[in-house]
Amino acid sequence: WPGLLRYSYRPREDNQNGVSLQHMSLTLEHDADVSVCQNCVFDPFVYYLDFFDEPSYADNFIEAALGGTQTSMKRGNHDFTTISSLMNHRHYLKALAAAAKMGVRVLTLWMEVMRNLAKGSRYCTEGDASEATHSWDKA
Repeated sequence: WPGLLRYSYRPREDNQNGVSLQHMSLTLEHDADVSVCQNCVFDPFVYYLDFFDEPSYADNFIEAALGGTQTSMKRGNHDFTTISSLMNHRHYLKALAAAAKMGVRVLTLWMEVMRNLAKGSRYCTEGDASEATHSWDKA
C-alpha cells in the first residue's frame, strides 16, 4: 500500500483558481453583492467599512504588518514601526508575521466566508436556490 496514493502539488503550475488572498481583500468594495445587499439578514462588510472607513482595510493592514510600517486608514490604524524598539529583531519579525497571519484570518478569510453566507441568504430569499447553494458551498 505504501506509495499507492501519491499526491503532489506545484503552486505555480497547479493553482488555476485565479483567486489570491490579496484579491479577496481588494475586491470587496467592487462586489456589488456585498455592499448592496438590501435583502441580507446580515451584511458584515458594512460594519467593517463603517469602522475602518476604508474598503481595502484588510490589504492595508496586512501590507503594513509585512512591511513593518503604518497603516493609512481613516480609523483603526496600526503602527508596526513602534514595536521594533520593544524587542530583538528575531522576535520583531515573528510579531510582524503573527500580525499578518491574524490579518489574513480575521480580516480577509472571515470576511470572504461571511460575504458568501450573506450572498447565499440573499439568493435564498429571492428564491434562487442554485445561486444560494453555490454561495454557501464557496463559504
